[in-house]
Amino acid sequence: MSGGSYGYLHNRYGADDLRDAQDDMAHMANRLDELGYAEKAAKETTEIFLMIRQFEIMFRQFEIRMESIPDSLRHVWKSVEWWDSADSDEDGVITALTNY
Repeated sequence: MSGGSYGYLHNRYGADDLRDAQDDMAHMANRLDELGYAEKAAKETTEIFLMIRQFEIMFRQFEIRMESIPDSLRHVWKSVEWWDSADSDEDGVITALTNY
């Protein structure tokens, strides 16, 4: 059997697929760099790997921020939604904004 040393990285398409292959991608970047004549391919592989890592850090920060949305802001959102849906009036929005 041939191939598989890098998790069949060449068959990975799309962000999720490549995200799951970070170790293989790092190993591939190192191997290309070791060759000494594949600098451009090594550099681009490393850039893609680093972009994935950066995305994961940013996404985790996003998740943390979304978990910490204050209830007072959620109440503002709800009041505006209910007013625009004709389930409440502007007074509810004003009260929610005052409490916010």
